[in-house]
Amino acid sequence: MYCGKCGKKIPEGARFCPACGAQANRGAEAFTFENIHAGKVKPPVRTYTHEKSAMERLGECTSYFFGAVAGLILAMFFLGEQMYEDTFEF
Repeated sequence: MYCGKCGKKIPEGARFCPACGAQANRGAEAFTFENIHAGKVKPPVRTYTHEKSAMERLGECTSYFFGAVAGLILAMFFLGEQMYEDTFEF
């Protein structure tokens, strides 16, 4: 039998899932291998969500900021050189 919450295999006779602690399904159609492949029940869908912490978001913003600043400095350096090369001829 399989857990209806996380999809892990549950030993027969278990009351709770050993992986996530959810109560084992004791309904008319349990999540067994046979029931899933016969189409009687749909397997659980796993969704993985990860919210970024404040430090992760701050790190990303800092990286974008310094990347943009470095890009502007390089652009000013190369454009500035070209501008001065055109105006001063010796």
